[in-house]
Amino acid sequence: MDAIRKKRIKRTGRQVIVDLPENFTAEEVDLILWPSIEENENVKKNQTDLLEWRKDIEQFYSKYNVDLSGFEFNRDELYDRP
Repeated sequence: MDAIRKKRIKRTGRQVIVDLPENFTAEEVDLILWPSIEENENVKKNQTDLLEWRKDIEQFYSKYNVDLSGFEFNRDELYDRP
């Protein structure tokens, strides 16, 4: 099985052109595309920022504990207005 891996191929508009070597003889090929490592690192950084933000929110609200064990919601009281 012949395999070629090329990193960081620049696209032209909506096209990607891959030059094959002379000794590559396959008539049909499978092509897998994914963003380069730089773009993946940006996504990971954004996810890390989101996780840090969630941790900050959890830490902030961890000070506030409410005991709702004896609470019962009464729908009729919802519409009682003076």
